[in-house]
Amino acid sequence: MKTCLILEGSYPYTHGGVSSWMDNYIKSTPDREYILWVIGAYEKDRGKFKYELPQNVTEVHEVFLDAALRVMPDRKQKIKLTDEQKMAISALIDCDRPDWEVLVKMFQDEHMNPANVLMSEDFLDTMTRLCMEKYPYVAYAETFHTMRSMLLPVLYLLSMEVPKADMYWIRRTACSAGTS
Repeated sequence: MKTCLILEGSYPYTHGGVSSWMDNYIKSTPDREYILWVIGAYEKDRGKFKYELPQNVTEVHEVFLDAALRVMPDRKQKIKLTDEQKMAISALIDCDRPDWEVLVKMFQDEHMNPANVLMSEDFLDTMTRLCMEKYPYVAYAETFHTMRSMLLPVLYLLSMEVPKADMYWIRRTACSAGTS
């Protein structure tokens, strides 16, 4: 069975804490095959691992958040969001419960460019409607630019190729009690 471990800001880039725990976990289950999908901060850290990877780690897919800043709009791609897509984006903006299936389909299956989505008229309309309904006394320009800068890395990650595995497991560096 192939297990994809989704790791953010930890193993194999840093020592201690979650990284040590993950290294020990992988080594203690040599009969399992692991694929690492690691999310790092800086592209300059590519391949600079602090751990020697065990033999049962068969693939490492590295994604870096600073690369999201280099996402350029595709002038050929015209974005027209469906009502369902607008609802999913609106829920994401509002920190509600977005329909992740819709969002994944947008960026994985339909290959929407994150910059194009964030610069689309439909995003602007969705953002404006949400601000008028829920945040009428908050400066719109600040909210708009803050939200776009917060969403870019999320949409960028959604657009990345997902490693193929039988099971996916997320381990975050900062967890609340009882979550992993």
